[in-house]
Amino acid sequence: MFPIIFGGINRRERWNPSRLPGTPREWLAGPDYCYTDGSAAFTTASSQSLSVASNSTLQTGDVDFWVAGWVNRTSVVGFDGVVSKGLALSSGGEFDLFFNNTSNQMTWRVRRSDDASGPAVVQPSAFSIGEWAFVLAWHDATNDVIRIRLNDGTVYTTAMSGGGFVSTNPFRFGALSTVNPLNGRLASWAWGKSPPGGIASVISTISSRLYAGGNGIVYADTTPAERTAWGLVSWWDLVRSGNFTDSHGSNNLTNNNGVGFGAGLPRARAGDTDPVSAWVDRWQGTTVSQTDPLRRPTLRLVSGKWVVRFDGVNDVIIGGNADVGFPLTLASAYNGADTDGVTFGLSPSGGGVPRVLLYDASNRGLLVQTASGNVLYLNAAGSGADVMVGLLSGSLSSFSGTLRKNGTIVAGPTAGSGVASTTGTQWCLGGFATGSYAAVDIYSAVSTPSLLGGSDLQNLETYLAGVM
Repeated sequence: MFPIIFGGINRRERWNPSRLPGTPREWLAGPDYCYTDGSAAFTTASSQSLSVASNSTLQTGDVDFWVAGWVNRTSVVGFDGVVSKGLALSSGGEFDLFFNNTSNQMTWRVRRSDDASGPAVVQPSAFSIGEWAFVLAWHDATNDVIRIRLNDGTVYTTAMSGGGFVSTNPFRFGALSTVNPLNGRLASWAWGKSPPGGIASVISTISSRLYAGGNGIVYADTTPAERTAWGLVSWWDLVRSGNFTDSHGSNNLTNNNGVGFGAGLPRARAGDTDPVSAWVDRWQGTTVSQTDPLRRPTLRLVSGKWVVRFDGVNDVIIGGNADVGFPLTLASAYNGADTDGVTFGLSPSGGGVPRVLLYDASNRGLLVQTASGNVLYLNAAGSGADVMVGLLSGSLSSFSGTLRKNGTIVAGPTAGSGVASTTGTQWCLGGFATGSYAAVDIYSAVSTPSLLGGSDLQNLETYLAGVM
């Protein structure tokens, strides 16, 4: 947010879109309102994994330790490894967490301190292919057991005395040592050891906090007090493309054979260059989003100001029409990039062909109002060389509306005929769900269900100009 100063008065403190009539919504670019999510995506055929060399923070022995995170198995391949430090069945191994072949159950194994094969505990519920699940596995040195828990549910236990073996094997995600690679995705994984009060006193809290009712959390959601109480050693969010660093410790991961990026579950505030999966309205909390990680715009910091950058290829952010309301006002402060820009779109109901809603070949801020409260009609003449209003599907028996560019009306009321009016099923930023995309940087977008006039209109346009 960037204030505008008029004669020593901060205009942004005196007026903002929350003061418009109705229930206005405002999407501002920036980490406070833009969120990212993602995951490390593993492909079995490419033998991909993430690893870090063994060190004292990752080695175990006869101590409390735990590992937890989110997993999404894409397909059943074999005994797919999720987390390991060597093979617990083989000499020199330490522990491993993996899927049981076709049963699709999760197994947690710890090798004994004398390097003998240790016990295993199986989580008997089968995982659903293509769905996210939270897994927590741990060793309780005081009670001589190993345990596993799925989705903050039932705890399954197997006895184990004497503690675990201390190995020099790398700590690895996505494979059992160097074999049995995973076909699936991982997100928001944590590793802890020797909680000060003992693992039995905190493990239930760890489970509920990290599961978060099925939503998951990222490292930034935890507190310093929690990290200490849990004995947290390392945390890997894995929500940003190509970023496999340790958010808590120094156990940064090496990418072996090209681990990729996929859709995730836990959500984090976006930073510069992060893909934007969700954009939240700062007054009403309305979210527009993009679930496909390959179609997300990018949050960028340009000359000290935040923008959401759309690539003009397939980037688009989508929200339901019920989130916007009709009659409808849409406004945006944006800069077009190298090509003409669609800043707003409505995709039609009934599978009709979408049309451009706002189109501008120059770098402008646009505002449109529809008095009918339904759609905008495409003037056959194009309403000028660089501005058009688009029709969703069919025509309107009557229409009145206004398109303004930097405070100047550029298209007045237009009449159409032939087909009954219709409303769209999706409200889009950056283009349409099915085509017509813009290479554009959007600083902000505002919508209100009320028609505006007089000082409201002037204030909004002044405000939009100052955002840029």
